[in-house]
Amino acid sequence: MEGFVNRLHKYWLFGLVLILVMGCASTPQPADTRDYYLGTGRAGGLGPAMSAAKMDAVRNAVIDLIGESAEASNRELLNEILYSTTNPNQFVYAESMETLRRENLGTVDEMDMIYDLRIRVNVPKVRQILEVNGISGDAGGRGLQGGAAADSNPPQTASQSEAQAEEPVFQEPTAQQRQFLQRYLQTMTYMVYYNEEAIADPFLIKAALTQANGYLASQGYTVIFPEQIETLKEDARIAYEEQTGQARSLMQYIAQRLNADVYIEIDGSTTSSTNGSNYYGQAIITLNIFETSTGQLLGSVPYTSPRTLSRVDEFDAVSNALQSSVYQAMPHAVNQSTTVLAKQFEMGIRYEVVLINTPDSRLMSDLRRALRRKVTDVETVAQTAEETRYVIHFYGRVDELEDMMYDTADLIPGLQNLDLVLTRGKTLTFDTGL
Repeated sequence: MEGFVNRLHKYWLFGLVLILVMGCASTPQPADTRDYYLGTGRAGGLGPAMSAAKMDAVRNAVIDLIGESAEASNRELLNEILYSTTNPNQFVYAESMETLRRENLGTVDEMDMIYDLRIRVNVPKVRQILEVNGISGDAGGRGLQGGAAADSNPPQTASQSEAQAEEPVFQEPTAQQRQFLQRYLQTMTYMVYYNEEAIADPFLIKAALTQANGYLASQGYTVIFPEQIETLKEDARIAYEEQTGQARSLMQYIAQRLNADVYIEIDGSTTSSTNGSNYYGQAIITLNIFETSTGQLLGSVPYTSPRTLSRVDEFDAVSNALQSSVYQAMPHAVNQSTTVLAKQFEMGIRYEVVLINTPDSRLMSDLRRALRRKVTDVETVAQTAEETRYVIHFYGRVDELEDMMYDTADLIPGLQNLDLVLTRGKTLTFDTGL
């Protein structure tokens, strides 16, 4: 009997040890937090600044590995073999990036972007490059040899490698993306209207708008004519005030409803005089240019006409001066809008995607990560259980973005019922069906 009890006790101890071993083997080990580094980048655009910040994080990892003095003494070689890459994503885990600061210290025309981030660096890959090129460390670094840091980056699965390969490179758009952007800018829809407080005479208004739209149409742009604006104007005013409680930016609201990419407001004044049978007129105008989706001012084009002569009357002289001013200023307005938007859209067209009914934050995180592999950039600007808002930069038209949203949602369990509720300008609203 005693021998049986001893054997039973041994079996029990063996089973307990086996359970503990299996438990330790199956417990996932967290990534070494030392592989996360801060980085700061500064450049004339968002994409280059982000890339510079990533490589600054890689540089901090190098300093951590070999020490600050060794990094400084090998700076020239490091610039050649590592820091000058056009693809920083090969040295970092892009999906781990956390934006800490994104600020434009310059202007819309001359951007001076600062980007601060925290990101996980692919330390084993950086270590390998250092070793291959004979760059050794000093006492100030944690060393190039294995250790815990090496174990913190387990071999990637095929799906992980594919996901990282699909992460966008923000350095420069491809030739195909450049071609899309150029075609997009050349085929934008414009809406031109006037400052109601500055120009009151309906005949002068019609003359100015006709001249502006005539120029746009002659250049091949799609134009929203004044009749369409007037038809929508009163209904839009009521709807806009109900939604926002304020009447400002009504033109932006109308431009969004009519799917204009850019809207231009004609502001200014006219003067006239008479000298015998000679009638003179002069116009001083400003064309204010706005991007529809954000309402951002893209620029202003001032123009003062020379005095125009008419033998008919003062009104005819003023009308000629106003039409001449608008026609002379329009090419500059179009050029300014396309130049500024070309810089702003270097990462793709800016869209806003609104998802209603988003109670599962983890599901939204899965969607965001999946979208990152298909678009140039995605940023969460607001998230609650009722609604989540993304700003997405995407090289494609709005209908292509809609199709891409469906394709992405179909891959995520729980989002197969995603359905478009509303499209207004560059804002798409979906119901998750949750």
